[in-house]
Amino acid sequence: MPRFFIASFFAVVSLAVCATAPAQDYPTRPIRVIIPLGAGGGGDVFTRALADELSKALHQPVVVENRPGGALNIGTRACAEAAPAGYTICVLSSETMVYNQFAFKSLPFDPEKDFEPISVLFFNTLALVTNRSLEVRTIPELVALSKAKPGTLSYGTFSFPLAHFMEKLKQETGADIVRIPFRSGSEVVNAVLSGSTPVAILALSNMVPQLQSGHIIGLVVTGRTRSPLFPIFRRWRKSAAAKIIPRHGSDCSRRPGRRSQSSPTSHMRLPASSIIATSGNECTSIVPSSRRE
Repeated sequence: MPRFFIASFFAVVSLAVCATAPAQDYPTRPIRVIIPLGAGGGGDVFTRALADELSKALHQPVVVENRPGGALNIGTRACAEAAPAGYTICVLSSETMVYNQFAFKSLPFDPEKDFEPISVLFFNTLALVTNRSLEVRTIPELVALSKAKPGTLSYGTFSFPLAHFMEKLKQETGADIVRIPFRSGSEVVNAVLSGSTPVAILALSNMVPQLQSGHIIGLVVTGRTRSPLFPIFRRWRKSAAAKIIPRHGSDCSRRPGRRSQSSPTSHMRLPASSIIATSGNECTSIVPSSRRE
């Protein structure tokens, strides 16, 4: 029996929720929410806000369980192996639903068969940032610094597609910046702040206070427009990321698992202009047309 997931993108990155179709008296006991990221990052913050709203709407406790690691495959596998009874909701990213099938020889789940799309959650703007001690403000300045000090710079991200974008940038520019893998946005932010990994690419929602205080410097953002929260940041026009930001897809509101047309995300308190909650009625472009309604 397939489980269902609500998919949305962190700008270029998607996020999902899975659950089976409920019975008429559902739910009768607490609900578990699995997220394949560590605590404290933007996706985790959003998920906990969503869990609070779901708890209010369903009149049952909704408990968030972080399952980071394994390029996000550990938490996704836990979701796929959960009993299809509607009491395990999973917040999944596009890495596991789209990209990882091309990056790994095999996966412990089938993104096509084990999940069924329901709706979009939110969009999130991504940014390339540095520790302020580097004293760079543009990509060319960062590239020049890396060439002037070879073997000394590193960048952090927990996202496979974002690592791909950075590796493509290095290939095109000759930048000397080594990748350091992380398990969550909060880990990346701490590493940038300490200077141990002074460059990063991740969602703005992970680091709004640090960007506002100037401890972390934003070079560019991905997206079709500049960030309303940080309009001074340039748009990464030539980035591969900008080419795959999804457009709104078809309506999934008739799929099983939806209690009503209203979306819990419409009532959530989110970091201003860094996370854009959707109406909850859109399918994303990652869903094959044969599976859309």
